[in-house]
Amino acid sequence: MNERDRELEAFSKFIGALEPWLGEVVLIGGWAHRLYRHHPLARRLAYLPLITLDGDVAVPPKLKARELSVRKRLLDAGFVEEFVGEDWPPATHYHYGKGGGFYAEFLSPLVGSEYDRRGKRKATQEVGGISSQLLSYIEILMISPWKVQLGRENGYPFSPKRKVQIANPTSFLAQRILIHEDRVYKDRAKDLLYIHDTIEVFAENIAIGMNQEEGLPKELFRVEHRSACAAGMRIPARADACCGSHRGWHLKLALLLSFCLALASSASSLPQTQSRTEASATVSKARALLQQGNTEQVIDLLSHYLQAHSKDSSARLTLGQAYAMAGRNDRATDEFETVLREAPTNYVALAALGEIYYRANQLERAEPLLARAAKLSQGTPQIRMEWAIVLARLHRYKEAKNALVGVPVPKGAEDGIAYHRLKASIEAGLGGSAEAAVQMEKALALKPDDAGLAMATAAAELQNKNWARAAELAEPVFSRSDDPGAGLVLLEAQLGMSADYHSTLGKLRSASLPPEQEGEFRERLAQVLIDHGKTAEAVQELTKAAELHPDRANVIFNLALARYRAGLLDDAIASAERCKTLGDSAEVEDLLGDIQEARGDNLAAVRSYQAAVSLAPGEEKYRLSLALELIQHKSFDAAKAVLEQAEGLRPESWRIQLALGMVEHFAGTDEAASQILLRAANLVSDPLIALKYLGEIQMDQASPPDPVALAKLCQYADAHPSEGNMQLYCGALLFRRDYASGEKTGAEGILRRLQGAGRLLPANAAPHCQLGKAYRRMGRWQEALSESRTCVQMDPDSAEGHYRLAQIYQHAGQQAQSEEEMKLYEAASKKVADENARRDETIKTFLYTIRKEAPDRN
Repeated sequence: MNERDRELEAFSKFIGALEPWLGEVVLIGGWAHRLYRHHPLARRLAYLPLITLDGDVAVPPKLKARELSVRKRLLDAGFVEEFVGEDWPPATHYHYGKGGGFYAEFLSPLVGSEYDRRGKRKATQEVGGISSQLLSYIEILMISPWKVQLGRENGYPFSPKRKVQIANPTSFLAQRILIHEDRVYKDRAKDLLYIHDTIEVFAENIAIGMNQEEGLPKELFRVEHRSACAAGMRIPARADACCGSHRGWHLKLALLLSFCLALASSASSLPQTQSRTEASATVSKARALLQQGNTEQVIDLLSHYLQAHSKDSSARLTLGQAYAMAGRNDRATDEFETVLREAPTNYVALAALGEIYYRANQLERAEPLLARAAKLSQGTPQIRMEWAIVLARLHRYKEAKNALVGVPVPKGAEDGIAYHRLKASIEAGLGGSAEAAVQMEKALALKPDDAGLAMATAAAELQNKNWARAAELAEPVFSRSDDPGAGLVLLEAQLGMSADYHSTLGKLRSASLPPEQEGEFRERLAQVLIDHGKTAEAVQELTKAAELHPDRANVIFNLALARYRAGLLDDAIASAERCKTLGDSAEVEDLLGDIQEARGDNLAAVRSYQAAVSLAPGEEKYRLSLALELIQHKSFDAAKAVLEQAEGLRPESWRIQLALGMVEHFAGTDEAASQILLRAANLVSDPLIALKYLGEIQMDQASPPDPVALAKLCQYADAHPSEGNMQLYCGALLFRRDYASGEKTGAEGILRRLQGAGRLLPANAAPHCQLGKAYRRMGRWQEALSESRTCVQMDPDSAEGHYRLAQIYQHAGQQAQSEEEMKLYEAASKKVADENARRDETIKTFLYTIRKEAPDRN
């Protein structure tokens, strides 16, 4: 099936879906223009009509109710929804099949002002279950529509025939004239082509057309008069009476004005940079036609031309561009590749081919072509922009940033906005939230009244944690529109800066949304609250979402998780059990284990964790959950067995090695624990957590430190001089090693490490206690006295510190102070926690740490 057949199939499916409302809706835009050729008054033209991928349909504010909505019939016919823009309800394109070229959108007349009394922009409305955009002058296209029959005889697969309504030509022309100044450049060119071709189609039957019973009502003539005045034409004072004999005059006026605009466009769009002396007349003509959008004429013209001039790369490039514009990408690719075989450095062909692959979402093929085109073109800004877009889509953000170096900001507002938004997305991908926000602010400055752009900028400021600016941008939009999306941004900003958020939350909770949208909105609202520590508030939203979707397991799971975190354990387990009935999974069982543990039922918790392991035996996190539960209740042998089995399945997991090492430590085998923790440290890029526990174990030993452990700790300390604990472990363990061996040559280095640790850990007594030891051994008694005093001042319960201070006073001959410190030493010794209490505290700390580090923990 070729492109034209696929397009016809999609349009026919669309008409079939709209069949119950064909007497109420009107085809406008490109398809109305195309169907004019089938009207009895149309004359045959030698060229094909302009083809567009979109089908615009004008719909009245209300459609007659049917058994199925418009939306449901479209979805049943194979159309897929694509939501566009920031409005609510969102503007929607209906694509036929995933990745299909044809898509439809619905438009309704904008009545009155563009904004309502609250300042909210009236952008869309719901009609028949679909979201219809509100636009000015759509009502013109719905005045006295013409009817065209579509059947097999004119190429449409309908039996019986379908009668569709299309905008009458005069309405069509008048509306195009009225919106001309508001259209972007490319759309203006296309509109002028529509106007020109419509005039040609009906040029021989204007008089008949004026006298049809389907005639042209007064409303349209008033519109025509207004459009002529807008164009600067002088209109007779009585012309706006527009009835009876004046009808023909106004039709001619509309046609004449349209034709003049078309001629003006054609004259201005001729190539200015290439004279006829530089290319054949045929290629020059083709380029002019292409700029007018006449792709089929260009294809026909150049296909014949290239049969005699096959080496003309300029003609072949133009032909490829025509194919691409017509959506015939396979033929366009053939032409560009033919050019590149003859001229591999033709950057125009490279860029065009890259763009085809980009639009087909073949990013890996598009990127090298655009990269080469950018280099060969010596940095043409437009090509570098396209290259940067593809690189960003590939998440190659650093390269995308480099591609834009030196590219100036485009002059036009819309192009400038696109430029800054691209740079913002690149900076966000690189983690540069501050610069991303700067770029979005620059985009907003080009169009400060654009609510959608303001909200996109507010979102960027949220990522930058500039809560006040995000609130400043979101608050007026939410106040004017009550848009839930704007409200969510405002709420998050208020939560982030600890402002009063209750009014915003109240408005969001009272927002009235269609049932199919409310559930998802409640979940998003709950997530914002959870992200900012308002879990109890989030429970209400998730409860509502669960009521709306009682059979959606993920919603029930999120409710169970929120209730668990909010301490509502009985409600949490009820939700988790409900989720289990909808479909048991390792994730559900893992959550059940957490809830049961919090309720104090550790046996039930172990059973749930075991069930999670059975359901997902290859996943590390569930085996860790089971092992940690056993460690918490001091079942070290069972925990070791679970972890050794996990080690066999995941020998590369540093978390499993860390847990194994700590189980050995809790069981009293510190030598084995140190060896396993060393393995854990070697498996992870940043081994700080494993080395912290390794350092603590080595510090607690009375014997000289393990040489390999000491080397690893000091290596990390050297590589991370600002890591205070590592400087402490390295310095203290080096001191113990040298003290045992009688070595004194490294004393100054040890002192530097311990002094650095003291500066980095100002609230920790340990560096001062260790310095007191070192100075005493070195015979530097005054410094030993100063550091030892600081040691016991910061840690009055340090029995070792008081004992050492007593020795120093004795050496200084201060017997009274020595005796006083010995009394404090005896009192502190009685307070020293027993080994079990110390172990319990270490277990508690370890469990908190590893659960925070475990992969994908709830």
